[in-house]
Parts: sequence; structure tokens; C-alpha cells
Amino acid sequence: PLRRLAEIAHQCGARLLVDAAQLAPHRRISLRDTGIDYLACSGHKLYAPFGAGVLVGRRDWLDAAEPYLAGGGAVREVGVSNVAWAPAPQRHEGGSPHVLGAAAIAAACDALGAVDAEALVAHERQL
Repeated sequence: PLRRLAEIAHQCGARLLVDAAQLAPHRRISLRDTGIDYLACSGHKLYAPFGAGVLVGRRDWLDAAEPYLAGGGAVREVGVSNVAWAPAPQRHEGGSPHVLGAAAIAAACDALGAVDAEALVAHERQL
């Protein structure tokens, strides 16, 4: 019950991260409808190649968070005594992006999006 878990977390001032590696290939997930703050999943669970994954989160929180790794696309500008970070999502993508993995995940999500979700649920219940 993701909606209920999000409500409980938010009442306590916490944020909810859902590891959707097992869920994402089988169900459509809406952060807005469930109240989830962050969602993570592995590319290979979505039938994309190994080595790529997805972290989705609220843009305002991702923009306010300190970058985990410096460098690459995470930096907008570097001065003698300061660094201006790029906005999200780039600020959390230090180093060279995994372009092929991102394209593969996008293609896998498009393919999964074409699957009739209600028929899939009905099939699983029948099994």
C-alpha cells in the first residue's frame, strides 16, 4: 500500500524511497498518485542491459541536494573559490553519462508501456 506508507512517512517528516526493481516491470507506478518521494529501479529488471538504472525524485529536493560526485555534467561553472552546480538531474550525474544505458532503458520503458497493464494483472491473478 504505497499511498498509505507515503502518508505515514510524511506525517513523521520522512521521505519515502521505493526500490521498484521487482515492481516496475509488472506495474505502472505514479509518484504523484502514490505520494512516493523517490523511486529506484535497475535497468536489467526492465529488460534493458546490465549496468544502468533509474533514480527518480522530486525536482525541488534534487535541486536543493548536494551532489554526490563532483565533475562531468554535475558542474555548471567553476571559479577560483567557488563551484556552481548544475540543476537536477545533471547535478547528480558526475562523470560521463551512460548514454547507451539511458537509451536502452527508455526503449525498454516504451516497450513495457505498450503492454496492457490490466491484462497483465489479470493474467498474473489467473496464474
